[in-house]
Amino acid sequence: MSDFEDYLDSCEQRSSPPPLSPRRVGIPSSPEMSTPEAADMRPDALGEPEGHNTSTPDEVSAAGPDTQTLEGAAKRPLGLLQYAETQAVAKKLKPEGKTELVKYATAAPATREVMQYAMLLHIAETLPATGKVAAGSWEIPTRVKKNIDKYAFRIVLSPTVAIYSGNPPLKTLMGLVSTKLWGLPKDVRSQDEKWDKLVDHARGCLTQRRSDVKGVIENSIGALGEKKTLDIVALCQKLATYGRVETNINITPQFCARIAYLRQRLQKHPKDSNYWKIVDVNLANMRAKAKNDPTKISKWFASILRDDRNLYGQGREITNEPSDEQKEIDHVLTSGEFVDIDLGAGEDGNDN
Repeated sequence: MSDFEDYLDSCEQRSSPPPLSPRRVGIPSSPEMSTPEAADMRPDALGEPEGHNTSTPDEVSAAGPDTQTLEGAAKRPLGLLQYAETQAVAKKLKPEGKTELVKYATAAPATREVMQYAMLLHIAETLPATGKVAAGSWEIPTRVKKNIDKYAFRIVLSPTVAIYSGNPPLKTLMGLVSTKLWGLPKDVRSQDEKWDKLVDHARGCLTQRRSDVKGVIENSIGALGEKKTLDIVALCQKLATYGRVETNINITPQFCARIAYLRQRLQKHPKDSNYWKIVDVNLANMRAKAKNDPTKISKWFASILRDDRNLYGQGREITNEPSDEQKEIDHVLTSGEFVDIDLGAGEDGNDN
């Protein structure tokens, strides 16, 4: 080929329109083309005259939509990302949740389907745990609450209770709950969430009733000769009807002797926050000294009652017999029927 022919061939190549490419019709040739930097590479951004197009109409039609349409499509991922971030802030998502939302917003349709199915599987696997949370929302029926409180008061006012604080009185109370039920399911003990809630409520009732008894006795002491000073019979009557609780407690000599003992301890330890533990220790020492002899123990309480009546007034004579409700509590306390009852998570609880 001559030099002239070579020259003509080179001119023909320069004058031929360049081959169509995705970039010239606005189709991103790679994922990077959807970025703002890629937008600067569009023909109009490179300074080509507006409306200039070296492709024929047929070529453009075959290649796909026009540049303006595809530019809008290229901007959508950025809009979704911004919307996802806005929603993450509005819904107060944690950083981990925000990251997952952004991943979902920018993922391909097939990827989203996999992510959705994975979430469904996760929910299905965690349903048992969700069921436990629902059980935890169970509330103790009002009738049960009233009966627990009533029996807690009877236990605290019983002349046969050996220990006022800690788990022993709580076990007695929960033993009564498990046998009387008051409308609770028979298998309530095996339903941990319900049982734990019942134990917590029972513990709170015992704590409150001990506080009530201590407060009433404390107010009955005062200075000798003051009007607020109560004789032992009047004090016991006030306790038996305190707070409008239907205790059905009769004023017996044994009941008066026990309350006289509690008043004696309070006189000696008026400001001690460990009052009930002091009471328990003193009772244990007394029983050990008497070698658990019922006769000696009765004489010990009788002497305390006599001293109290001499100090605060005799009051009326006491001849009543215990009510059926008192006998029930006394039997449960002395028989040790519920000493082995399991308190569940409340076993390690502590109270004063």
